[in-house]
Amino acid sequence: MEDVVSLLQCAQSLSLRVKGVAFHTGSGGVQYASYESSIVNARKIFDMALELEMQPMDLLDIGGGFTLILPNSSKNFDEVAPRINTLLETHFPEDSVQIIAEPGRYICESVVYLASCIIGQKTLESGNKHYYLNNGIYQGYMVRMFGEDMEIEPLDPSISSRPCRNSTWWGQTCDSCDWVIKNKAHPEYETGEWVLTCNHGAYHKDLSCTFNGFELPSVFYIF
Repeated sequence: MEDVVSLLQCAQSLSLRVKGVAFHTGSGGVQYASYESSIVNARKIFDMALELEMQPMDLLDIGGGFTLILPNSSKNFDEVAPRINTLLETHFPEDSVQIIAEPGRYICESVVYLASCIIGQKTLESGNKHYYLNNGIYQGYMVRMFGEDMEIEPLDPSISSRPCRNSTWWGQTCDSCDWVIKNKAHPEYETGEWVLTCNHGAYHKDLSCTFNGFELPSVFYIF
């Protein structure tokens, strides 16, 4: 915020029209505190422009990151959105300001499933299991590197009734970072069985690559 006035003055000196303010609080879920401070600061910037006798701004972009799948419901869109609406009504009551958002995650996160095949496994002396998948962080699980926990469930629901063991799941490359889940209880699997990861539509395929020569997963559209 300390640079806002100088930036506005620079735009003014160049006869540039400053249309409005855009911010993005992050894609890992909607946190009310972040939106509160960002909307309050946006209002301050609108007012700074008026104090400099610039043309009134008329656009506010509140970004994206809206989700409905987090176990912490306080970060989910359906719980936080009404509070964001109250903030907007309080700080931007004028009809002249167009308010937009970027709901990419909200639209696509739940429409994609990633199916992976177990291509190998080993059992440690402790009894813990290590499974190796034909997809790893480079073929769909890269968001794990950004702090998002991955979930795996059996494609065949009957597998869920099997005894559970502490399990670690790896991708197929030789990269020591190529793990998907570590030390979580999962039912015992056989090599060749398939697992499923749901809600895989946001920031998964676009972060994938062919590292170590492994092809990207095939895509099938089901209507």
